[in-house]
Amino acid sequence: MELYQLQSFVVIAQTQNLTRAAKTLNLSQSALSSQLKALEEDLDMVLFKRGARAGAIVTSPSR
Repeated sequence: MELYQLQSFVVIAQTQNLTRAAKTLNLSQSALSSQLKALEEDLDMVLFKRGARAGAIVTSPSR
């Protein structure tokens, strides 16, 4: 786990939108998505819902 991954997590949570978070962080959407996936793999849990409500925090993270 890296600090930049945690910073990305915070921005995604604040914006609740992967595209807006990527713009805020000056990253491509795919780069941010890769960071999020790596963080979720490091923690062995899903942190955000994907799809229509992408960016919504999972209230009960699953492993």
